[in-house]
Amino acid sequence: AYKGNTLTQELSNRLKDKANIAFVERYNDHQNAASPLVQYTCAALTEAYDADTVVLCVGTNTLSEGEEFDRVSMRLSALQEELILNTAKYNKNIVVVVYAGSAIDMSPWIDKVKAVVFAGFLGEAANEAIANVLSGEVNPSGKISETFPLCVEDTPTVMSRGNGFVERYNEGIFVGYRWFDAKGKEVLFPFGHGLSYSKFEYSDLAIEKINETTYNVLFTIKNSSNRDGKEVAQLYVRDVFSSVERPEKELKGFHKVALKAGESKRVKISLNSRSFAFWSSALDKWYVENGKFEIMVGASSRDIRLSQVIDIKLPTEMQYSRPFEK
Repeated sequence: AYKGNTLTQELSNRLKDKANIAFVERYNDHQNAASPLVQYTCAALTEAYDADTVVLCVGTNTLSEGEEFDRVSMRLSALQEELILNTAKYNKNIVVVVYAGSAIDMSPWIDKVKAVVFAGFLGEAANEAIANVLSGEVNPSGKISETFPLCVEDTPTVMSRGNGFVERYNEGIFVGYRWFDAKGKEVLFPFGHGLSYSKFEYSDLAIEKINETTYNVLFTIKNSSNRDGKEVAQLYVRDVFSSVERPEKELKGFHKVALKAGESKRVKISLNSRSFAFWSSALDKWYVENGKFEIMVGASSRDIRLSQVIDIKLPTEMQYSRPFEK
């Protein structure tokens, strides 16, 4: 059976003689998420004070969130937040590794730390993966698939809780990043956000028209750093003048591209009629409204790098399509 090492062991294996790595258990939550055992000792704070870098592993567990019940708070436990804030008094170079199943409110402490690695809930080889990223053996290239709000009060569900059997999405089509865009709310991390050890530049947007509702969107991504990496480019579409209420932008495609240091590649993402259509409940069909659509390419939903407007002009009989018809 597979038996993983601790994160301390994994980091020691990778850094070897480059670093002296010490482990101090200051938070232990094996019994109850509401009343963890915290060990604030002079020895622990001395380790933090003397260290070049502190890696703090925090998060939730199966007692505080799961498939059948909601987490009662978006924040870490008060004692974990205290752990981060107290450690920050003795060392400014803090990396926080967060293990959680969904977004965390980091507002009380994120400005006190140098970096955050959101690990989610990983499997048996979690420590190997985290050590690969922290040591630089792996260049991170993930993007988050949900918006991280500043606080739970900024979400559309703060006043609405399901009963365990039925959930109502009162925001309608404005789910996720669409809701935060529509309300003009600032967020901690936007949908599609993710950092890398590389730097990527976007340029040369071109849109090839195949017909009125079929397009190839082409653009160039350059790795302008000295480190090989991967980028996930995202394509959003906005109906500029819509006769119905629609989101500010909608994700319609994405592409992950691997780039060596200094390398550039041309990326193509295709759009079809469903990329522009909305479901008309009055017509009981998909409907493409004639008019202007803004094509946006970026590194996240709030980091749009390139944009261009197209104008769709369809004959009336071609504006409609049956369910599931592209």
